[in-house]
Amino acid sequence: MIFAATSIFIFGSTCFLHIIITTRHGINFWNALFEGEIFHFYTYNLNVAFLPGYSFKCSAMYNIAEYVIFAVYDFPLWVFESLTGIDSMGTVIGILYAKSIVILFIIGVLKQVCLIAEEIFGDKIRNDLLALLICTSILSITTIYAMGQYDIILTYFMLGGIHGALIDNRKKFLLNFSVAIPLKLFALLAFIPILLLKEKKILQIISNSCIVMCLYVITTLLYMKMDFVGVNTANKDQIGLIGRIFANNMQLSLEPVSIFLLTVIGIFLLCYFYKPPADLYKIIIVWICCILFSAVCIALPLHPQWSILVMPFMILLIVHDESKKGMLIILETVAQCV
Repeated sequence: MIFAATSIFIFGSTCFLHIIITTRHGINFWNALFEGEIFHFYTYNLNVAFLPGYSFKCSAMYNIAEYVIFAVYDFPLWVFESLTGIDSMGTVIGILYAKSIVILFIIGVLKQVCLIAEEIFGDKIRNDLLALLICTSILSITTIYAMGQYDIILTYFMLGGIHGALIDNRKKFLLNFSVAIPLKLFALLAFIPILLLKEKKILQIISNSCIVMCLYVITTLLYMKMDFVGVNTANKDQIGLIGRIFANNMQLSLEPVSIFLLTVIGIFLLCYFYKPPADLYKIIIVWICCILFSAVCIALPLHPQWSILVMPFMILLIVHDESKKGMLIILETVAQCV
């Protein structure tokens, strides 16, 4: 009860600007749609003021799939603004509603983690323990409750894809990752090794990859064609993922090589050439995802809140060995604090 009260206080008293910015763009999705400017969405949102009474401005920079999800959730805010003329981001209730999208998806993440745990470990894993560990994780407190970090949406779809792979449901596997990848390309760090572990035929690997990348490629090309000026202007000052990958290098032979890229390529090759035993295949997927997303947190100059991506896999590894649960929880807590 004390923890619940503290969490509610943290949730209600703090907010990261990015959730407000993206909510504003989500509300503007409906404005652009009904004004016939949806194919010029990025131009429509260039240097939009997202907080009334302040001069702060920000443009839309993500794939349109992100804004569609926010638009659906923020439709009540658009209705409120349309009827009253009041900026919802200037009200406490409006901001709390906007931020509550992360609560919806962390509940979804909890459900996905429980499904994955049941598939890997069977009935011996207690769902109440998983719920306790996820809800009280330092990463949940700092990024979800305090900041409203919406990469939890990406995490939800990514875990749905992983569960699809574990139960050999190809449709669920591909569909969830096809939504996750446009949200952030980090989802490829889970999709590619799982695909390489499951499939060894090159043509099948290529065809599955093309299916999963369809939504990302189509939406990207569509807006590059229809709204090139808006997309280019919004992203001209941003450090792309490629630039971050090559930020931390090591001297290898005559040229510097990205530490992160070297790690990722090595794991991908291992996944392709290695055929794990049937009894270890599922837990190996969790280990690989945990290692890769830990590499993201350690080797790339990223915002610390993106470490939420590694949290579900750390929790699954904690419950994997009940006899060492206490020590693993301590290690997980220390790792998250660092």
